[in-house]
Amino acid sequence: MVRMSTLTWEKRIAKGNNKGTGWISLPRELEDSVELGSYYDLSLYNKEQVHLDLTVKLVQYSGCWGFYIPKALCEKHSLLRKKVEVMIEQSEYFPAQISANKQIYLPYSYVVENDIKENELYEIEIIVDGLAFGEVVLISKTDRSSASRQDEYIITIRLCAIPKKVRAKVKFIRKIKVLSSVTPPLPEEYFYLPSLFHGAIMGQIDPNEMIIFKGNHVPIITPITIKLEDYIHYFGCYHADGTKTGWGWSTSASTPEQAKYFIERYDTLVFNDMLDFVLLYSKKPSDKRTEEEVRKDLQEYWEREACINITRKKIKIRATKHDNPLKWNKCGSLRICSYKTQVLDLHMGLLGEIVYSLKSCKNKEHLWQFLFGILEGDGSVSGGKGRFGVGFSCHNDDEIIRHSLKRLGVQFSVDLSRVKKGIGFGIAVSFWQIEVLNNLEIISNNIFQYYPKRRKIFIERLLYQASVKKLLRNNDPIYTRTSHTGHKYDLDANNLRTLLSKLTIEFAHTNKKAETHM
Repeated sequence: MVRMSTLTWEKRIAKGNNKGTGWISLPRELEDSVELGSYYDLSLYNKEQVHLDLTVKLVQYSGCWGFYIPKALCEKHSLLRKKVEVMIEQSEYFPAQISANKQIYLPYSYVVENDIKENELYEIEIIVDGLAFGEVVLISKTDRSSASRQDEYIITIRLCAIPKKVRAKVKFIRKIKVLSSVTPPLPEEYFYLPSLFHGAIMGQIDPNEMIIFKGNHVPIITPITIKLEDYIHYFGCYHADGTKTGWGWSTSASTPEQAKYFIERYDTLVFNDMLDFVLLYSKKPSDKRTEEEVRKDLQEYWEREACINITRKKIKIRATKHDNPLKWNKCGSLRICSYKTQVLDLHMGLLGEIVYSLKSCKNKEHLWQFLFGILEGDGSVSGGKGRFGVGFSCHNDDEIIRHSLKRLGVQFSVDLSRVKKGIGFGIAVSFWQIEVLNNLEIISNNIFQYYPKRRKIFIERLLYQASVKKLLRNNDPIYTRTSHTGHKYDLDANNLRTLLSKLTIEFAHTNKKAETHM
């Protein structure tokens, strides 16, 4: 479209109706330069130096072409019957009113002219009081036939922090391609995220970025494709500590390291979300601080260690009965939350895909990474003075842990002591010292990556074992042992010494670091 040049003239503002709306007529000699029914940016100037800018539609009234001036402006600036200088330029915008529920009705003529249809997606720009807002919107349709009006098309602003009940200018920038939930041909390692959202309306806003509209929920923005293998550990953590049902999504972090890792991974899956944080803290009887002092200390700790700002009212404190409660955490337990149902759908869909793929997976590293993720949330160092191992706390019907360990050839035991007469679901799955040593290279490099306290306990208890102490002193090239199940282990003592020596150095460094912070 060729943009018209600026047109100017002088005219007195007349009454447009009996309600106080103003009217400016267009000189007939200018009619060939404009188009009836189009929108124009109109500027008004008068001798009192009043300068008004607005976007209006060129219409016909009493046989003349011209523009209506809103009643509010006429009353505020006493414009009726005043002579003004008028300047117009063709506009890319149309005027609109943003309602209290952030809806904008589209002019029917604009809908027809641009062939806009229901359930299409568009990128738009909205200008309110000189501020520009950008958003991708879904075209909705409201039946107004009962009011003797044509069907009206609506867009709802869901993402922008935009003012309500104000006049605005709206421009449609581009139409967004709607994506199908049917997976197109892709390389084997890629997963097509739209396949998780049957019934949703999804649009491609960038080469590998889409927006998902589902019902009346606020849309989310995600990748179109991802490599599932990049998220195996993250979804192992989610499998252990994430919500599986409800109206929103959340997961728990026991350390700042875990929180930073979870948020970093989350941000590569959901691009437009503002996460919320709730902190649960157990206050011991010996802690003489007031609750407000505890909240202040915890707030400063998480801001310093994880760059997370937790509001005071989201820090929940409960008193313990004694000074040695189980699973006490000096920094509390952080709940990372999103209140969008699509986020839960996304995580549950991807978790299901990963678990399904692991059941036939031949890649041992992938199996281990999922187990390491579960250990971050539901893991422990098992045994005592006489035994050493790694344990998972899980449900009796949770098969993926046992399935993965079997595929890895790891001998394990299952503790069903908490299941009484078929009542109760909690069990413990553990594998012991010989299995740890047999897989020490991958375990030592990956276990409890984001849980320093548990990692320190793991290393300390492993190095404390008599057989490990002996192995570190023994120069025999091969360490051979047969388990009670008849499974034979041939361990490379030299390699084990190297790995155990690294753990010894790490443990000493951790202790030294802890002493400097005391």
